[in-house]
Amino acid sequence: MPIVRSQPGEVARFSSTYALVGHYGEPVGVAVWRNAGERLPLVAVAVEHEPPVWYVLADRSAVDVLAA
Repeated sequence: MPIVRSQPGEVARFSSTYALVGHYGEPVGVAVWRNAGERLPLVAVAVEHEPPVWYVLADRSAVDVLAA
C-alpha cells in the first residue's frame, strides 16, 4: 500500500493523526491531530533527523479510507 507523505506546512487532506518521520521512515517523535483543511505545523528537527522530513497518516482508520 502506498504511503501518503505530506510536507510540513501543507494542508491536511484528511482529519487524522499525522506522525513526523525522517526521509527513510524513521520516527522523529512528533505526532499531531489535524482536521481536513488545516495546515500541518512547520518543524525544526534535530541534527540526527536531517531533512527532508514528512508527515504520514498515523491513524489506521484514515489509511483504510485511502485504500478504499
